[in-house]
Amino acid sequence: MNRLNLLSRMAARSVDLVWGEVVRITPQIVTPYAIPGPDPTRPMREVRGVVSMQNADANLEGTRRGTQFQGAVVTGTRATRVYLRASVYAGLGFEVLAGDAVELIDVLVDRKGERYNVTRVVVTDTGDPVLEIAASDREP
Repeated sequence: MNRLNLLSRMAARSVDLVWGEVVRITPQIVTPYAIPGPDPTRPMREVRGVVSMQNADANLEGTRRGTQFQGAVVTGTRATRVYLRASVYAGLGFEVLAGDAVELIDVLVDRKGERYNVTRVVVTDTGDPVLEIAASDREP
């Protein structure tokens, strides 16, 4: 292992310790014809990762016909992600899939108990996975 890789791992570990939160990942069986439920082949895990919630604006434009729907609507969005280290993700023992439930359980933040669902998993150029999540009202 070269020094740059070692330095990168040490920095990532430090970021997790300072800004990381504990999240519970509950794998789900998602089918188009049933309500999602826990996946018995993939156990629930609690891991530490950095949760990022960025406020953003998005323009919502529809089809325009004549004088109908003139202009655009601006909606408030919040890009929400969980950044994990590659070693933490590998320690899960399974692949996180779209539809899996994520719950914020760290007692040090005011968002305790908020529930989300994974919309997709993106791997960065450094090999660290990012779970893109959306708000959910379902029990994990």
